[in-house]
Amino acid sequence: MATLNINGQNVQVDDGFLKLPHDQQQSTVEEIASSLKSAAPPVSAGEDALKSIGSGLGNAAIGTLGMAGDLTDLGSRGIEAATNYIGGKLGVEPYHRPEKSVLDYIPTSESLRKTVTDPIVSPDYKPQTTAGGYLKTGAEFLPAMIGGPESAISKLLTRVAVPAVASETAGKLTEGTAAEPYARIAAAGLGGFAAAKSAEARAASQALRSASPEASALKTEAGNAYDALTARNVAIPLPQSALDALANNIRSDLNNRGLRPSVAGNAHNAVEELRTPATAGAPDVADLVAARQSVKNLLGSPDANKAAAATIIPKIEQAIETASPNTMNEIRMADKNYAAFKANEALDKRFARAELRAAGEHSGLNLGNRIRQQVTNYLLSNEAKYLSPENRTALEKVVKGTVTQNGLRLVSNMMGGGGGLGSTLLGIGGAATGQATGHPELSLLPVGGFGVRALANRSVAKQAERAAAMIRANSPLGRTMAASLPAPQRMSLPRSLLPALLATASQRVLGANN
Repeated sequence: MATLNINGQNVQVDDGFLKLPHDQQQSTVEEIASSLKSAAPPVSAGEDALKSIGSGLGNAAIGTLGMAGDLTDLGSRGIEAATNYIGGKLGVEPYHRPEKSVLDYIPTSESLRKTVTDPIVSPDYKPQTTAGGYLKTGAEFLPAMIGGPESAISKLLTRVAVPAVASETAGKLTEGTAAEPYARIAAAGLGGFAAAKSAEARAASQALRSASPEASALKTEAGNAYDALTARNVAIPLPQSALDALANNIRSDLNNRGLRPSVAGNAHNAVEELRTPATAGAPDVADLVAARQSVKNLLGSPDANKAAAATIIPKIEQAIETASPNTMNEIRMADKNYAAFKANEALDKRFARAELRAAGEHSGLNLGNRIRQQVTNYLLSNEAKYLSPENRTALEKVVKGTVTQNGLRLVSNMMGGGGGLGSTLLGIGGAATGQATGHPELSLLPVGGFGVRALANRSVAKQAERAAAMIRANSPLGRTMAASLPAPQRMSLPRSLLPALLATASQRVLGANN
């Protein structure tokens, strides 16, 4: 007599069963399983949950211990298949695995399963409820929590809960087909990957918030730096001849470049002011710093004064650095902090303006578009002239939108989520169609569209907030704050999830092929 374990129950069959062809053995097992299912007493949801968890833990242990053997067996099967394919093309006899080899002594999950004779809860227990199925798969993924720097909760979510739910759902959708084991593996891998990336994004977002000083702090930091620089440089005197020589050199250079007073009058006036110190008869480095700031204001001019300012500033900065080494580095740091403050101030005003205008149009349903328009206007204004390429790129991405945002907006428009006459007509049409087809829920299409539009608007608003936070984080003050923070953890997905995938899925794939 032979003993079979079918759905967690031991069944005695005649020795003749072992002599049957594989397809007849499978048919016999299915017939016995069907009769056992009809005769099996119903189990409560609680009992089913406990048995499912116990069965899943058993599978986890068996699969983990047999992982090396499963990998070896899978590899040998692949080599055999490749060898036979190439041999067939070359007319060579197909390769046959020897009946006994050293690989047979490496335990696999299948061989370990056969040694379990009378477990408290069979690893082959088949859950009787949907919840039981998810609990069993989740228990099978518990080995994935071993190792890695993440917290236990993070591991439970990204390595167990999400991959298990994805795997079990894919299994139910493909249940009974040859694709089921592969669908389970693929869904678990993709689910775990998506969960890990989502956790990384949340960690990066948290790190960005932690490294983003408040705009008021940037203003204070820049103001304190300017005050300290002014106080220090007032104490560094300059001869009047040095100011005159610098002014003459700059004026000569501007004229040679064709930037004469007739086309760049404001720039020439600023150069002339160099000759007159703030304190009569007592020129100092602070006068050069003030002159530099005066000329910088001309960089936003739409005429030749802008080109003239770009020529003047390096000469003044060189004179400052010569007279007071390292002063220009401190000035640039203060400038960047102040520029980050001014950028956030301008963006805050524009975001508020977008919300105000959107509120007056279809109850705020157009907020995303209004934010994009305001960011576009900012990028095209003189206020954005000091933005770094990195910060400008972040704001340009807000204007262009992400694939998800643009997709949500398209779906919302198709469902009548834009409000106005379109929503009204679609609601009426949906109601009429629903009445005619027996699906009255079609009249609620615009409601769903409003929900999708709200998601799109929220996504755009969050992206704009992140771009503003990035500007603050990229400031010298923000970088100083970031340096004191621990580096965001990266999810160790390949190392952590692979053992669980092999432990839970190898038994299905290899078992299906045996």
